[in-house]
Amino acid sequence: MSRSKVFLGLLVSFVVGIGLHELLPYAPNSFGWFALLCLATSLLVLLKSRTTAALLILCCALALGIFRGQSTLHLSNPETVDYYASEERNQVTVTGTVAEEPDIRFNKINYTIQTQSVITAGSETLRPVGGYLLISTGKYPKYEYGDSLEISGHLQRPTVFDSFDYAGYLSRFSIYSVMYRPRIKQMERSEPSTSPSTLLFSTLLKIKASFESQMNRTFSTEPSSSFMAG
Repeated sequence: MSRSKVFLGLLVSFVVGIGLHELLPYAPNSFGWFALLCLATSLLVLLKSRTTAALLILCCALALGIFRGQSTLHLSNPETVDYYASEERNQVTVTGTVAEEPDIRFNKINYTIQTQSVITAGSETLRPVGGYLLISTGKYPKYEYGDSLEISGHLQRPTVFDSFDYAGYLSRFSIYSVMYRPRIKQMERSEPSTSPSTLLFSTLLKIKASFESQMNRTFSTEPSSSFMAG
């Protein structure tokens, strides 16, 4: 069998697996381990039977396709913050940290929050949660990457507009719930993270902010300042 046919067979099996992922029970880890098992077994039997090895490799590609498809699914559960979102007016308090660079717009700022806990209306129970939350608030006060915040407001799912799937757009960034104009309280700063990636990203943002500030002083008129900052 030529290499091109082998590659085509693997590709087709992988694509078929992606197509089947919603029809099968949700168990991405099981399909991942099954793919590794098929691959390891195919290597063991390769010298004895190439046909059997080829079938096992195709099964490996199929399982990998299912694994890839199911790993993109999001299932809301009590351990994810979007589980507590509601279309009806509610009052939810979420704690978390600013996980991305603030998205500054003309009349607002969007913050991506890595959530840590939630308290729902009528309950004083602090529930640990995970996942990302997008909040949209005024330009002042301004918060920075790594700030710990307590956020209270109406927790809801992103709106799907007629001409724009905003929920689908945010899902690309693993965001499944939003808050608009919430009340925000900055919590006391904890010990800074020693994660190399966190320290690197924080340092890069500080350098970027310093560079933009210098550009705005040098090119004080629009559109020159925005163009140079970009």
